[in-house]
Amino acid sequence: MKKLSLDEVKNMSLEDKISRMDEILREIHFYRFHSSAEHFPYFKVKNLINTSVFQGHINQTKLAWMCFEFLLQGEYMMTYFGMMNRLVYDDNHHAHGWGLLRSHINYNALTQAVITGSRIQFEQLMNFIYYSFECKELGVDNKGSKISKFRNWLMMKGIMDDLFYLFPIIVACREHDDNFRSPEVHKGSKLKKDLFALNEPTNTNDIMVLCNYLQGFMESFLPLLDYTDIPHRI
Repeated sequence: MKKLSLDEVKNMSLEDKISRMDEILREIHFYRFHSSAEHFPYFKVKNLINTSVFQGHINQTKLAWMCFEFLLQGEYMMTYFGMMNRLVYDDNHHAHGWGLLRSHINYNALTQAVITGSRIQFEQLMNFIYYSFECKELGVDNKGSKISKFRNWLMMKGIMDDLFYLFPIIVACREHDDNFRSPEVHKGSKLKKDLFALNEPTNTNDIMVLCNYLQGFMESFLPLLDYTDIPHRI
């Protein structure tokens, strides 16, 4: 890929920016899967272009960037999992199990990255969806909560609205915050207990729930970007 100066990036057309975004995603995809890459499709930012939401949006450039950031964060998450396979579940681990301190150190470091990275990606998802349909930034409610603001926005649309299917992801994020993110960031890590005792880590599947919701999300969400009830059009 060609290296660009800041001036070159600033002066790129929207079409060229989207092409560059997809080139980056393609390079990551082929780096990850090598010769098998053609068998694993990936979402492209250009998929947004022909949707009614994108065509009618007041700031198409910003919407494309928000989509790209969400997709890029998903690639970061896949990188964490790849590192987990290499650094934790290697031959020594298979031979000695969780009695190896090194396995715990590598596991905890990468699990913290997964916990915070999942939450970052959910934040990006809320921002992208709200900006897509409201053409303005998602703020916070009177208690300072962005999740509650997003949830209330969905509730105002009603249970029959197509976007209401996002509610389970909000529930998953709440549980993720309560059980994993808040303890790691604010209350003292739960991960150290298993390290201290050299026991097999607990809650490994639960930690992955939010991340699993978000992987491949754009493919299923794309049809809703042809949503007819768009409040702000050019």
